[in-house]
Amino acid sequence: FKLALSGDVGIGNNIVIDSSEKETSNKEQKTPPPSPWLQCLANLLLAKQQHHNRNTTSSSSSSLKAENFYSPYITSLPESFETIHSWTTDQIETTLGGTALGRAVLADRQAKTTRGMYNTRIRPFLNDAFDDSSQVTWDDFLWASQCISTRGFHVQNDANDTRNTTADRDSGDGTAPVAKDNDTRTTRNDYNGPFLLPAIDLLNHSTPQKCTTLRRSVDDSDGSFFVMTAERRLSRGDEVMHSYGDSLNASQLLRTFGFVPWDVCLSVANGWRDDECGTAGGCTAKRTVVCTPAVISRNEIVEGCREVAFEKKKNGIELGCPDVDETSWDASQCWEAKTDFLCKSQLVSEDLLISHPINDDVLHEIVTCCTIMLLPNKEALDELFEDGVSLLDESVVLQDFYLGHLICRSLLSVVQKCMAHYDTTATASSLVEDRKELAVLLSNYSGGVTEKRQIEGLTIKIEEKHCLEMLRRKVLVWLKQLIDDGEEDCSDGEDQFKRGLVSDEGCGSKRIKLF
Repeated sequence: FKLALSGDVGIGNNIVIDSSEKETSNKEQKTPPPSPWLQCLANLLLAKQQHHNRNTTSSSSSSLKAENFYSPYITSLPESFETIHSWTTDQIETTLGGTALGRAVLADRQAKTTRGMYNTRIRPFLNDAFDDSSQVTWDDFLWASQCISTRGFHVQNDANDTRNTTADRDSGDGTAPVAKDNDTRTTRNDYNGPFLLPAIDLLNHSTPQKCTTLRRSVDDSDGSFFVMTAERRLSRGDEVMHSYGDSLNASQLLRTFGFVPWDVCLSVANGWRDDECGTAGGCTAKRTVVCTPAVISRNEIVEGCREVAFEKKKNGIELGCPDVDETSWDASQCWEAKTDFLCKSQLVSEDLLISHPINDDVLHEIVTCCTIMLLPNKEALDELFEDGVSLLDESVVLQDFYLGHLICRSLLSVVQKCMAHYDTTATASSLVEDRKELAVLLSNYSGGVTEKRQIEGLTIKIEEKHCLEMLRRKVLVWLKQLIDDGEEDCSDGEDQFKRGLVSDEGCGSKRIKLF
């Protein structure tokens, strides 16, 4: 396939036919070099504008025909897409409410971040690139950006490595668009995409059934071209499939390509196998992508710690730690100083991805954040990090009965509040109820766009809530271990201690109901 739109070209009237052709812009560069994505977007819009001009003029000059080489391809492209840009704000609030993707898109629309970037960075570039940029509108920009997002290919170049390897572009937080995942190729061309490739961009996505690999080859006599290679034997009538990315989660696929794979929705509705996604249920459905992670902000953890610290001070509640004078441990003290230290140390990210299984580094960030905020004073903070500022692991929770209880109680509160974000109605729903609802939607699906979006949104919600539930269980395991270890110091009120119930004078102090 030699017909390719790419960003590896000059701007103006120059559009390449194959990716090895490079031309110099006939306009003076007035701004810093644009990104490859922006160059590709400009060339796509230019091709569309020329196609439009061709259809609205009676001229039959050969020059006009030459300028519209891409008209057949432009005609083949869809007029609208199913990415998140096409969803109404109401649909996002009701269907993706509480999810990281939903919150990110709503925040972007409220602050008009994308629109602002378009006005300040993209529009000026288009003004320089086009003879008449007035024909290019905001809607044209959205169309072109979605076209590249859903149909663009990337390849990865490494001058020192000519092996064919998979280029993995995971955006991390589940909210940033990613490009189709393809193998590398031997080449001397440093440009790695995006490419718009007619015909092969029609291939549907499948991870378990993928049967093709995209490669880019360089021939000294014939230039650079793309080759789609079969990875396994294909019979007549088989659908040719291609993987858009083996490590993409449901949220990334929806934002970038406008869909969540049906097999993912089915497996989420039925539950996952313990060895694949860590939850009970006994389902043998094969997981083809990773679970969409939930997002807990650092501020949410700090707020959870603050509520526990100040509630304890207000109500005089004691946890019954045998070796600590609880009246001297006031976690509400030096709150501003501890908050300031937490921010300046940069130990904890502003947003934490709660995946399953949870990443150890993320877990350590959570523990570190809670520990800093729940220490009794600045002196204890300085002593803890006297050998250098670094992340703390869960041993901090398990080695200190009192601090461990404060951390566990704070995290349980944080998870509970994060779970509540997903409830867009007055009635909270459990994971079991969510899965039942998803199963009903799947069984009654008739092909409507609204139904499709409900299914996709609920699938992402369940995956995120599942990750939060796994964090909650992790905290409860810590809490049980603290209680079991504490039995050695407790001879009275053993039953109350195990249950975490408030008793009169168990172990010489009151007990707080933790769960």
